[in-house]
Amino acid sequence: MLSSLLHMLKKIWSAIISALQAFLSFLQPGTSFGKWSLGLGIASLAAPLVLSLLNGFSTMGEGIDTVSLVILQIIFIAMSGDALVIGLLGIIRHKERHFLVYSVVIICLWLCLAELAWLVRLSESIYPMGLIN
Repeated sequence: MLSSLLHMLKKIWSAIISALQAFLSFLQPGTSFGKWSLGLGIASLAAPLVLSLLNGFSTMGEGIDTVSLVILQIIFIAMSGDALVIGLLGIIRHKERHFLVYSVVIICLWLCLAELAWLVRLSESIYPMGLIN
């Protein structure tokens, strides 16, 4: 009786594991370009949250200065740009058709534009007369 119960639980567990693997394979892009784009896109989405946390800590006292914020923002722009370019390469050259790659391309395009606008606004606050005078 106990062995049949254990055998049935083992079958149920293996069915759950195979269903999870099928679901995760559904969420995983097919090409390496798609996988890289998705990973960099997730990092690009997490990066502004990290930056806002760091910026919040800097207003509380001894935090990071403006130069470090600008350097971090440039790194985050590069991550978004890399995810955008790699995603576009995957879509165009390697025929990636995964919906998450398309989503990452759209979101990273928006992130690149938003982060560039933030840098322009920051540079105007540092140099009110403009960079070229």
